[in-house]
This record gives sequence, structure tokens and C-alpha cells, in this order.
Amino acid sequence: MAESDYEPSCKSAKPGDSSISDEYLYQAYRRSRMSFREFSEDREFLTALPHEIKSFLKRDELLADTEEDIYFALDRWYQKYPVARLDGYIGALPVIRFALLSSRKVYKVLKSIETNAMKLTEDLRKRITSYHWKFARQRINHVMANPTPRTPRADLKKYLYVLGAPRNDEQFLQCYDIDSNSWTFVKEKIPISRIDAGIAAFNGCVWVAGGQTASERKSLDSVCSYDPNTQMWSDEEPMNQKRCGCALTTHDGKLYAVGGRNEIEGTLKTSEYYDGSVWKDGVSMKEPRENLELVSEIDELFAAGGLDRRSTSAVYRKSMEYHRPTVDSIWCIAKQKRLLRPGGRLVSTQGIVYFVGWDIESTVVEYQAFSGLWGTAAKQTLRVPRKDFAAAATSGILYVVGGSMQFAGEFQETKSLQSFDPLTGETTDLADTVEPAGADVRAVIVERTILPE
Repeated sequence: MAESDYEPSCKSAKPGDSSISDEYLYQAYRRSRMSFREFSEDREFLTALPHEIKSFLKRDELLADTEEDIYFALDRWYQKYPVARLDGYIGALPVIRFALLSSRKVYKVLKSIETNAMKLTEDLRKRITSYHWKFARQRINHVMANPTPRTPRADLKKYLYVLGAPRNDEQFLQCYDIDSNSWTFVKEKIPISRIDAGIAAFNGCVWVAGGQTASERKSLDSVCSYDPNTQMWSDEEPMNQKRCGCALTTHDGKLYAVGGRNEIEGTLKTSEYYDGSVWKDGVSMKEPRENLELVSEIDELFAAGGLDRRSTSAVYRKSMEYHRPTVDSIWCIAKQKRLLRPGGRLVSTQGIVYFVGWDIESTVVEYQAFSGLWGTAAKQTLRVPRKDFAAAATSGILYVVGGSMQFAGEFQETKSLQSFDPLTGETTDLADTVEPAGADVRAVIVERTILPE
């Protein structure tokens, strides 16, 4: 018999007038009728038993505003008697549906868990820290693979946009619908066909910046955007510097352009950002880089790889550096335990930065943005190596598209799209692109919110 199916009689419903079992059923029934706010603010909440806390907080009809609220209610209960309630606390943590939180909120929750651990003995601190690491490794597959939202919310659709290489001075976008596993071709070509450009999602649109003209090979400062709603390209405010081989990403509501090169200054280490109206100068990297990789995760920017052509021979940067634009005034070099290889791609999702390498095995390594530790993804490699590809990631899944794949010892241009799950090491073949994207392919994930009717 479910707790919500039990409605005690008026006589037995009075505490003190019923047996112990009736009293328990009465309390269970009363809690089943309470909202999350009523339960978490009730005077008996802090004295509830671990199994009572867990059974209440895991309900689908809980109707809490956010999963973060659920965690901090659980944290208040735990802080009442930290040592005595440690096992109950760790046992109840899985009721939080981390998949419904943004990376930044997950980071906040995990930092709170670490703070709890600092107050305990070494043994207890290790237990909570091990749980932290376990969750950071498993990410959204924590107990529930497809968690149900606690409250009705807008539908979030995700699309993979692929900008192909210029062909006959024309360059087009292709759009992949992740939910339906299907491609559509954007008929309107980009205003200026370009190579070595940066691409990013910003304000629900695809933004392309810098690069060089496909015919004249001159560095550009021009910026344009594609709006999926109008299906039109628009010219945007140009950057302060011409940048070919720059990298583009969105962070904290701003669009960042980092590195690259131009005919006057050579390889650049400067950065700039667009705040929605004008481009402003940002903090310069430690090392000059062109054709670099750039991602944003949690509250940091990560720049990796790239070439430095200031000397007679090009030098490939095997380092990765990071920067917190809202906190730090400098870039810092990340601890290096895995060598980054030329031709690899950097992507990030759910607190982890992945480097998808170009080598004979297409090795995938990961960097924990939470802890600053390097690791290796499950089974480490994509099933079929490829080069000159593009990559993007969302919801813990990596997508690799275009470029050239090796068949019978030779590399051939491909229309292939594959997804890679770092947890299981499983590579899945998805629908092929409409046209081969070529060797200078760029890819980005755009999220669009569909409001409920």
C-alpha cells in the first residue's frame, strides 16, 4: 500500500490517540500531502530519519523550484548532526537529479559537499571526497539516466550546426537535429566565404568570426551570425583585430575571440570579447597561439594546442591554459599530464573538458574542471580514426563530424557523423551529413528553447 493511498480515520489521525503503527502511517500520509516548501520548512524536518528524507525528496511530484533547492534543504538536515548523519547524507544524495542542473550549479553543489568534508575527520573527509570524484566521473548517469523534471518547464532542443569548407567561393551550413537524427541544408550561403574562422553559439545564433578569405587569403576582422528563426545571415560588429585561425566561444553572456594571426603582428596571444554592443580588449594568453582550441566550462576559459609561427619553423603548443575572466587578470598554465597532439579538438560538457586527439588511435583524454585533474575516457578512443574533423559536445556526449577517415590505408573525405560516450567508450554511427563538409569544417551546438503552449 502506497503512503498516499492511506487516509487514516479522524480518530486515529490524532497523534497520541493511535497505535505506533497508526502514528507512523499518519505522519507518512501527512508528508505525502505536503509541498517541498512546507516539508523543508516544517519544524520536524530537521529531526526526520534518513529514509524519510530520501523517500520524500525523490518524488516526481515534489514541485521544487530547482534541484539546487533540494540539495541545500538536504544540506541543512545534514548539518544538524554532521557525523551521525553522514551515511544518511551520502545515501540521500542520489535523489538530486543533477542532470537538471547547469554545470555552474553542479559545481556549486559539489563545492558545498567539499566544504562539508573539510569539517570532518580524515576518514570521513575521504568518504565524501570519493563520492565527489565518483559523481564528477559519472556525471548525469548518476542513478537516473533520463530524470523527470520536478516542475513543468520549456522544452530545450539542441542542434548541431556544421559549417563546411568553402567550395567555388561558396560556403554553407548544415543542421543536425539531435532528437530526430536528421539533417537539413541551409540554402543561404555565408556572406563571406572564409577558412580558419572561429565559430560559436551566441544568443541562440551561430556566430562566425575572423578567418581569411578563401580566394585572396587575407585576414579578416568581420563577424556574421546565422539566426535559425529567420534562417538568415547578418553582418555583426567587426572585431578590434584581424584574426585568422582564432578560436571563438561564449562565456558568461559574452562572446570571446582568442588568439589567431594576421599579416602585421603574426601569431597572436591577445583576446577580446563582445558584450552585445561593442568588442572590448580582454586578457592576453601566456603563449601566442593560432589554430588553437577554445572552450568555456564552469567559470573558466580553456585554450589548448595551436601553432606559433613567429620563428622560422612553426611550433605546436602542447600546453593548455585557463582563465577566469570575472576573477583573474592573467591566464594560467594547467598541470600537464597528457600531451596534446596537433590536429586534435577540444570540447567540454558538464564540468569536463575533453581533448579528442588526432593520432593513429584517436585517443580521448579528459580534464576535470572541478578538480584540475587529467584522466582517460572509457576505452579511450573513437572506433575509426579521422583527421581534419570538427567536434562538439552536449549532455555528456561528444559529436565528431566531417574531415577524412582512413579506409584501406588511405584517407578519404567523409560525410560521417559519430557520437562518443566517454563513460562507456561506445561510438555510435549517426545520420550522414547532406554533403561532405571538407577539411576545414567547423561545428557548434545551438540550444533553442521551445516554450510550452
